[in-house]
Formats: sequence, C-alpha cells, structure tokens
Amino acid sequence: MMLFPAKISRKIDYPMDWKCISRYQTVQRKLIDILNEFGPTMYGDYLLRIGPLSQQLDWDKHSLRRELNILCNAPSESANLNSYLCNSDYHSLAIQEHGMDAILALHALDFSSDPHTQLREFDRVLRSDGYLIMTGFNPTSLSGLAHLSPWFKQNPLKSARYFSALRVKDWLSLLNFEVIHTEYLAGHNLLAKGHKDKALGRFESLACLRSMYVIIARKRETPLNLIAPKFAKIKPQLRPAAAHLNTVSRR
Repeated sequence: MMLFPAKISRKIDYPMDWKCISRYQTVQRKLIDILNEFGPTMYGDYLLRIGPLSQQLDWDKHSLRRELNILCNAPSESANLNSYLCNSDYHSLAIQEHGMDAILALHALDFSSDPHTQLREFDRVLRSDGYLIMTGFNPTSLSGLAHLSPWFKQNPLKSARYFSALRVKDWLSLLNFEVIHTEYLAGHNLLAKGHKDKALGRFESLACLRSMYVIIARKRETPLNLIAPKFAKIKPQLRPAAAHLNTVSRR
C-alpha cells in the first residue's frame, strides 16, 4: 500500500461535535467501555483532552483529579471546577514539559497537517509512564473507501487523513511509547447518515474492516547506565608479595 507524506501544507478543520459521525451514540458507548477498562489504572493530577471530540466524550471513570481541555477559540471561563479550558494551537501546546499524566486525543492525527510535530508535543507534555489515548479512522474500512469517493463532500470526515493503526504505532515506537492495547470498533460507514443495524453487525467480526481504532500507549523512559569496557572483565593474575620474596631469597 502506498504511503502518503505525513506533513502537508493545507489546513484541515477539526470537527466541532460528534454529530458529523454516523451513529455516534453507539460509537461513544463502545469507546467509553474500552476506556473504562484502563481508567482505574490511571493515577495522577491532570488529564489533557485535545479537541472538541475529546472534550465532549462523557468519560469520567478514571483516577485523575483535574482535566484540561485544549481548544481553538476556547471561552475564557469553565463551568466545571474540575475542568479547565485553554486556547492553544494543537501543534504547539501551551503546557509546561512533563505536566500531564494522561492525554486523550480523539482523531487528533486525522485532522492534523503535521502529525509528527503533534506527537512530539504529546511526548513533551506527558510525564514518564503517562498514558496516551488516541483514536483514528481506519483507511481499509468502509469509511476509508467512502472518503475517497466523490460523494459525502459536505461531511467533515471527508477531509480526514486516515492513517492506519500500524503506521501510528510505528511513530509511537520511535518516541519510545509502549502500545498496551489496540482495538477496532464501528463496523459501519461513519460518513453515511442512514444506516441500518444490519450494516453494523455484518462487519463486527472483521476487525480490519471496522471504521475506527483505539490505541492506548504509555510513555517509557529508559535511564542511561554506564557500560563497563570489555577489558575490565579480565581479572589480573597477581601473586602474593610474600610468596614472591620467598622465591627471590631462595635464589
């Protein structure tokens, strides 16, 4: 399969809500069920949510104390005391280094013009052993084929990047992330509005044809250890000084 360049010059608009995704209520419930399996193991102070899709996901079964939402053109105040809003560019986060314990980035790379820079920003603001939760659109699914067709021009998903899960995991491995879970969901065309329940169950058993995937990874940092040179392992053969003096005296 031919790979397109990751960095492009055109700007891609991030969706403002979940309504652009067909059967988004079903997709949200499945996604929340997956996240609830790992939520109790996430400890720390701050959860960073990237974009409106991450902010609007009703997921609170985690052990993190505070939430920070990164949005473009965000309002200045937040109604929830445990959640804060920050107006920042997604490729240059206005957050100090190692300040976040977990990052929830739903389809952040799909609507990014420079996904490599965005992943490096996630690595910069995430602490060691922190969690990175990402979702993406599967290019080999019904939605991946639909976004290549001349139809669905008004749907925001039409301009998405559709990076494969294998490609994203390869990028994460270069940044020393350990992928601990990967799962596919949504067995229907996310761009089509009217889909029957049969379309969802038809491809539910074929993971490679599902329209979305979830990747949960942890940031790993290996300390640098001094490596002794090879010659240090060779022990010198030295005789006791008294035995040497006795040999000389006998001569």
